[in-house]
Amino acid sequence: MLLSMTGFGSARGAGPGFTVAVEVRAVNNRHLKLTVRGTDPYPLFESELEKVVRRHVRRGSVQVQVKVDREARGAGLPLNTGLLKAYKRQVIEACDGLDSAAVNSVLSGLLGLPGIAPEAVSLSELPDDEWPVVEKALDEALKKFDAVRREEGRAMASELMNQHTC
Repeated sequence: MLLSMTGFGSARGAGPGFTVAVEVRAVNNRHLKLTVRGTDPYPLFESELEKVVRRHVRRGSVQVQVKVDREARGAGLPLNTGLLKAYKRQVIEACDGLDSAAVNSVLSGLLGLPGIAPEAVSLSELPDDEWPVVEKALDEALKKFDAVRREEGRAMASELMNQHTC
């Protein structure tokens, strides 16, 4: 069976506190060349994703987009209110003599100062709770991708046969 090297497939999945969307696109290439884009940390784990891609694809420039929307986990990330109050006192003292609008403008920037609001933690390893869902969505997207390649391959074979009989 003739398979096209170009194609597209997508799939979605969900887990507790997150949703996953995966898209796979490919164009012709002599060798398998994988590019991964998307939500951290997945672009860093191209080799893990490539293992799944290689089950379906041997050749082509393949782009995998992995998007994970995680629910905010703000309840576990409290503000440092002691430091916030200390900054506020210092700002009010420094702004002595300015009108209240100017003081309020300066105070509105306090949450951006270091140590006040917790910073998002960068993911440096595959999240155990997300990876099975991402892997399943990638596999489903690749199955759809394969179906598009087969259909395009059938169309190319038909066209070649029609040209050959003329």
